[in-house]
Amino acid sequence: MIKKFSIKVLFAFVVLSAMSACDKETVRQAATSVVINEVPQSENPLVNLMLKASNSKEVVLAMHNEALSSLDAGLEESVYFDEVIGETGTKSQDGVNRSIIRNFLMDEVSSSNRLMTKNVEVFDLNGIEIYWPYSDNWDGVSQPVVVLNTGDDNQYIEADKTFAYRFVQDGDDVDIETIIVDERYAEENPVWVINRSDVSLSDIVSLKTGNYEGTAYVPRKVADSDRTNVCELMANTIKSVKQHDDWLNGGSEYIIYWFFPYGEDQDKLKYNCTSQIKISRNEIKAGKARTINFVGNFDWAMAQRYNKLKVIEFDPGADINIPIKLSVEVKGVKLSIETKISINKNDERVMEYEIPRSALFTTETKVSDTEYTKSFYGDGVTVKTTLTSYESVPEI
Repeated sequence: MIKKFSIKVLFAFVVLSAMSACDKETVRQAATSVVINEVPQSENPLVNLMLKASNSKEVVLAMHNEALSSLDAGLEESVYFDEVIGETGTKSQDGVNRSIIRNFLMDEVSSSNRLMTKNVEVFDLNGIEIYWPYSDNWDGVSQPVVVLNTGDDNQYIEADKTFAYRFVQDGDDVDIETIIVDERYAEENPVWVINRSDVSLSDIVSLKTGNYEGTAYVPRKVADSDRTNVCELMANTIKSVKQHDDWLNGGSEYIIYWFFPYGEDQDKLKYNCTSQIKISRNEIKAGKARTINFVGNFDWAMAQRYNKLKVIEFDPGADINIPIKLSVEVKGVKLSIETKISINKNDERVMEYEIPRSALFTTETKVSDTEYTKSFYGDGVTVKTTLTSYESVPEI
C-alpha cells in the first residue's frame, strides 16, 4: 500500500459535510481559508488535531474501537474519517458510540472559526484515515503519539525511524514534544499515523454491513463454502511471514489468481481471482493464517492437465498488462495457451506455479479418497489448497 501525502497542499475541512444545512452555511460565511504551505510537521493542522484527540481518554478509546472495527471487517487498523463523519449505517466495535469522535471533530471545526480570516481556507479531512498499527496490543491507558505520513523520500530519518509528536499538558501549559519512533516502538506503544486512505467509502460500508459482493476486499470472517462440484479446488488459507510494505503504510494486501484451460479443445485460458486480502502487521509477525475459502477452479476436469497459481502483493499504481502462459494437452500433444492480466506497476509478484493435475493426487497430498491438500510457497507467503471430489479420483 503506497500512499502519497504532501504537506504542500491546501486542506478543506470536509467535516462540514456532516453538519446540517444551516450549520454548513454558518461555517461557510465565517471562513474561507487557511493556507498550509511548508509548515513544520508539528504545526500541521492535522497533526495538531490528532494531538488534541490523543489527550482525551474518551476519544482515544473510541478511536481504538473504530480501528478494531475496521480490522475485524478485513481492512487496516484504521479510523476512516469519511465513515465517521457520514451517516453510513456501520457500527463500531463493542457498540461504542461513533458520535464521540464525530462530536470531537465538529467541535474542532467550530472552534477553528476564530482563526478564519479573509482568503484563508480550512484543512481537509476528506479521505483521511488514522492508521493505528498493532492496535490490538494497546494497554488501554498509554497516550498515542502522532506521525504524519508524507509518503516521500524524506519520511524516514534512517532505516524505519521517523519523527512523531506527543501532546504534553502541564496544568495550563501545553507543549508538543518531538520524538523518534520506529516499528518496534509501535509494537509496544500506540502510534497514530495520518494517511491518505486508498479505500473508498463504499468499500468500507459494504464490508462492515456484510455486503461482500459489493466490495473489492475479502472480509476477515469468511463462511465455509457449501459448493461441492465434481472436482473443486479451493484456496483455504493464506499466510504471510514477510512484511511487504513499510510500517507506516499498513500491512500487506494480496490478490490470488487461479488460471485454468477451458473450451472444447482446452484452447482458452480463464481465471478466477480474489479481491484484496489485507493482512495486518501483527498477523504477519505472528505468522497467522488468514481463512479465505477462495474457489480457484470449480471443477478441475481430467482434461485440464495443468492449472496455474499466481499471487501478487497489491500496491496502487499505474496499470500494466502482463502475459500469463499455461501448458495444455490437446489430443496428447502438449501446447501453450496465453492470456493477459492487468496489475499495477508497483505490485510485487510473490509467487507463480504451473501445477500438473497429477501433483495434486499423490500419496503425500491425500487426506481421504475424495480430498487432497497441498501448500504453495513464495516470498514469505503460503497458500494452502484443498481439492475435493464427489468420488475417489482415478489418478492415484
